Amino acid sequence: MNFHTEPQEVALPVSQGTWGKVLDSADPRWDGPGAMPLATAAGRQRVTMPPRTIAVFQTSGPGAEQAAVEEALTLIKDNG
Repeated sequence: MNFHTEPQEVALPVSQGTWGKVLDSADPRWDGPGAMPLATAAGRQRVTMPPRTIAVFQTSGPGAEQAAVEEALTLIKDNG
């Protein structure tokens, strides 16, 4: 998520593996300024998020759900 009025570079908070983008609010179909060029991500890859946008990534495969839960709990613990 980037709620700033300027583009921001962020590290995607995802666990290892390949993640596919399923939603990008910057996409023109949502009246955004232009989608992020990134269609897939791996691990904590750094990306530039357009201003005032959100992107949702999803992974699948063995252990993907458990890995996502563990990653979310770690983020909550580290930032809580």
